[in-house]
Amino acid sequence: MSKTFKFKSFEDALVKEPKHDANLQIPDFEKLGHTEVSHVLFRALDAFLAKNKRMPEAWHVADALELINLAKDLHESWKKDKFDDIKHELKLAFQFAFTARGTFNPLCAFFGGFVAQEIVKAVTGKFSPCAQIMYYNTNEVIPEFEIKEEFLTTESAAFT
Repeated sequence: MSKTFKFKSFEDALVKEPKHDANLQIPDFEKLGHTEVSHVLFRALDAFLAKNKRMPEAWHVADALELINLAKDLHESWKKDKFDDIKHELKLAFQFAFTARGTFNPLCAFFGGFVAQEIVKAVTGKFSPCAQIMYYNTNEVIPEFEIKEEFLTTESAAFT
């Protein structure tokens, strides 16, 4: 029995507000909410790359703040809901910005296997493919750190 799948356009999937989007896969139910945060942070990373013609420097607070401000600008609802009141999302955003330049080889191997499996599903038509977008968060492999209040000011970040 064949089943027809309908997907959003690439632009609609990436640009629209991710809240309650059925096309965003949740690969880890212990990290509910990380998918939406990752979606916006990757959009902010694209904006950072377009603006600066480079990725954020590793563990550089000023670059991290710039990326977070781009994320706030991209999603109006984040100005009051996500980052100003909830420290967990702010920490996730700093981790993302601090490590955006890095490569984690075991994760690359995982995604290679995942993509190969999705190709086999598409070619054979035996199983249902991933709906459209999946972000896999591995922030537990990043060293622990505490967000200091001086991180949140641009003046102090300029000296890091």
